[in-house]
Amino acid sequence: MELSETDRGPLQRPDGADSAMSNARQDSALERYRMYGRFSERYWSKLFGIAEADLTRFATQMRESGRAVTLTDLARDVIRARLQAGSQLSSEPAPSGDMSSWIVRQWDPGVNWREGDRVMVVVASSLQGRPHRPCVGEVIHVEDDGVAVNIDGIAEPQLFALGPGAQSRESEAKEAEMLGLGQRFDEDAQIDFVLWRYGSRAVGRLLYALDADSRFVELEGLWFLRELTVLPSGSMLARLAETMFEQNTGPVRLDDVVAVLSLAGTAPPAARFGLAQALGERTGLFENIGSAARPVWTLAGPPPLVFTARHAVYDPETYVVLCVPGETLSVKVAQQLWRVGLLRAALGRASDQVVDAGTTRGPGSALPSAEKQSSPSIDVPVTAASADETAVRRRRRWRLFSRG
Repeated sequence: MELSETDRGPLQRPDGADSAMSNARQDSALERYRMYGRFSERYWSKLFGIAEADLTRFATQMRESGRAVTLTDLARDVIRARLQAGSQLSSEPAPSGDMSSWIVRQWDPGVNWREGDRVMVVVASSLQGRPHRPCVGEVIHVEDDGVAVNIDGIAEPQLFALGPGAQSRESEAKEAEMLGLGQRFDEDAQIDFVLWRYGSRAVGRLLYALDADSRFVELEGLWFLRELTVLPSGSMLARLAETMFEQNTGPVRLDDVVAVLSLAGTAPPAARFGLAQALGERTGLFENIGSAARPVWTLAGPPPLVFTARHAVYDPETYVVLCVPGETLSVKVAQQLWRVGLLRAALGRASDQVVDAGTTRGPGSALPSAEKQSSPSIDVPVTAASADETAVRRRRRWRLFSRG
């Protein structure tokens, strides 16, 4: 891609220019170029910012392609725009504000990392003549001796060692290669050099602007337009909640949800982002125990079914009987049982009947992974640790209840 005439470096001559400069003049021009040209330390580290024109361009590209984009690709797009057309002073600045110093940092094995931190790392490249390239990653897990990082464009998390001795010769060679990019003038090399050298500010400003703009939403390392998301139906979410309860799945990620709903594994971004958005909005049914960008969902309450109790259950805090065998549970009672963690105990084995919207499901078709612990038999007196007056009254209450 040809650079604009007004933004040419000293070494880039118009067509028809004289022969190549001497080595001495090239070195001098290169030094001036580095000091005052595209790699200006002051501009990239102090003056660089995101303009509204950048965000508008992102939105247009997403509408036209229907693709979700990584933070690395968005950062490269902004850097390319600055290298070609300057600092975009004619455009309004994007939303800005105070930024945490740790929001984006160069990888350093000697510092403390937290889950959710963004990090600039150097990874293998498929470009000819360029063994490595800089990328943005997100720390997803931290141990005493290392961290796991999700890196843009790489499917599996990558492990990085921590500690003073973790800086290997290979890492030093990668850094030397990145520094060497500053001596080159092809556009991709320029972009990678800026991304690696000044990524902490450039990517940080970009991340803040995207997060402050309600048009954009992030999911698992990708950014997309909120207006393009396709929300699932309410019946699909109800089916998901029912399946999670019946199979006792525990926490699930987006790929698990896609599998449970039998959606295509390569569901388009609009469907995946819409599914995540809908789950986040149904706070009474689903709870996100992960982060907004990397959600992990559990059930926040009982699914929209009508249950029939098999066992009598009482509230362990108030000792109020919540249900008796054969009782059809109201929504309120089901929620109370859920709150104290005894809904599965009240329903009993997998062969228990579960009534869904007035339709009885036969034995073996519901709750295949129901709670395995059996609820206490009401024919056996409840014993207390000490035979005080309160404990005696509690046992008498259960005996009377069991006889009735």
